[in-house]
Amino acid sequence: GARPAAWASTADELVMVFAPTAGRADGGVHPVRRLVMQRDEWGVIKPGPLKPLKPLEAFEGGSALALVEGDVFALVGIGGPSKRLVRYEDGAWTAVDATTTLLEAHPWNGLIAYGQAAALTWSSGAQVVVQPVGGGGDVGAPMRAQSERVLTLTSVGRQVIGLDAPKALTGAAFSGEATLWLVRPNQLLRLTTIEAVRSGAQAVVFGDDALLIAAVNDAGTQLDAVIVDTDGQVRYRGLIGTSSVLGSAELQLVLLVLASVGLTAMLYVLRPESVVRAPTRFPTGLALAEPLRRCLAATLDGSLSITVIALVWPGDINLMTAPLAAVVTKAGVWPLLAAMGLTASHMGLAEALFGATMGKALVGVRTVGRAGQRVDPGRAMLRSAAKAACPLLALFVIAQPGAPHPGAFGTYSVLRDRRNEPEDKGTS
Repeated sequence: GARPAAWASTADELVMVFAPTAGRADGGVHPVRRLVMQRDEWGVIKPGPLKPLKPLEAFEGGSALALVEGDVFALVGIGGPSKRLVRYEDGAWTAVDATTTLLEAHPWNGLIAYGQAAALTWSSGAQVVVQPVGGGGDVGAPMRAQSERVLTLTSVGRQVIGLDAPKALTGAAFSGEATLWLVRPNQLLRLTTIEAVRSGAQAVVFGDDALLIAAVNDAGTQLDAVIVDTDGQVRYRGLIGTSSVLGSAELQLVLLVLASVGLTAMLYVLRPESVVRAPTRFPTGLALAEPLRRCLAATLDGSLSITVIALVWPGDINLMTAPLAAVVTKAGVWPLLAAMGLTASHMGLAEALFGATMGKALVGVRTVGRAGQRVDPGRAMLRSAAKAACPLLALFVIAQPGAPHPGAFGTYSVLRDRRNEPEDKGTS
């Protein structure tokens, strides 16, 4: 329920330091929470549980955090009478050795990840200093650059980037110009200038090679955000907020299933009585195909569509992630709709042109009318569309192979009945 006083994040985890806990006998320690992102079997990232770490001891002033290859570094006491650089290891916060003198060299006001080490940062409006510090207290060579502006420093790998954004002031929020600078030894390189950035915007790591510059909007429900690559190219600009339930892939799938069930019910309710009671008169030598053969043919036809969609759909959907759950989870319900449309098209055309789909041809089944004639193109397309949109109709086909199901439109799946064929005596 409390807002974090400092936080650091990567693509895989988030660590937050909160304001002191009041009214406790331990002198008002600073709670620390860690959240590790989890990936399911389809590669979808979801937040894991928010786990507490050992609290930081009481300190005066601000704090900053950095995540370095899973290690947590904290600079505490910023702006206070004394600063400490600590590291979280073995369930406790320990001071980083050999930094006492270093911490007194500048009024350090930030801490970032810098390659495989942490780095103290300082920006005074005249100079930018980045001082690498290893976990064991190893001090690297500092990186300095002249700057006429006070920059907020962050890092993407070993790229140190400074943000000059409109400062947050008391009263109404406003928009202004923001500039990103690439910090190099003895120089600052302008990456890009972004117009109309909300005051108080901050830059955080977004993936492996981009930054997210964001500030809370007026309503306090979304982030006014800009995603910028480390080469200065703006990748996205707009509002980011909690995704609506109506936009979730799971609800899209539920709505699709409900629509399919509803359409199935409508076909049953609206089917003409003549379709059910009309007599069936197959020519000699034809018989109804058994349910197992029909199911095998439908599986072959559906697998063809899923395979094609999995190969041509953009993204990392492939043959190994072609099952329904993976496709829907990865890219929403649209690949599934495309597979349904492709199924209806190739089955309808094949039955109209050849009297059988690819799957039916492989198992020796074809589609005919009540008198054994080839199905006209209109009915062939309609029955294929009904099958693709209402897979539940297969249950009725299995239960009553002799009764026309509502999506058959007066057609049947038959095979050659060799029991009634005359034996071939051969020629002399």
